[in-house]
Amino acid sequence: MTSKPYSQRSDVERVESNWTKTLGLFARREYSLSIVRAAVSAELALNYAIRQELHTRHSLPLPFVDKHLKWANGIKGKLDRLYIPIVNGTKLEARAKATAKALNLLNEERNLIAHRGEFREKQTAQRFLELAEKEITSLVSEYMKPFVLKKFDPSHTYERVMMIPGAGAVQMPWHPDDDEK
Repeated sequence: MTSKPYSQRSDVERVESNWTKTLGLFARREYSLSIVRAAVSAELALNYAIRQELHTRHSLPLPFVDKHLKWANGIKGKLDRLYIPIVNGTKLEARAKATAKALNLLNEERNLIAHRGEFREKQTAQRFLELAEKEITSLVSEYMKPFVLKKFDPSHTYERVMMIPGAGAVQMPWHPDDDEK
């Protein structure tokens, strides 16, 4: 069975597929990349929340909403320029401000990895994936009930012993999906 092309997926389907990739990266001990992908998943959840507010609740045309999402550029811009001002004065304001604080921490960590080339260890990645899981679930659940994100399990890792000429048996990170490629 082939999956739906990415360009045809909904915001929530994109969140879910990116989150699955995040979990796979962590399981393969790609801790730095798992943080970057977790931030991508969080930004996609934020896109969904903003679209729900602007298009669904306020009936603004999708091309207008999409243009503003591109203009806001990134987690910080989307929070500061769109989401927080949109929910200001509503029942969502307090929760949105708490979400913004958490997602800004995730975004800062992502930027240190993506722009400075820094690396992260398992404990740091675990902390940020737990934060991302909580905030993504909270954001999407505000507009879609029920919403259940695949659970992050930090003990879920894969290893395979490979025989490398000259090196002997070497433990290698591995994921079952690698065998399908």
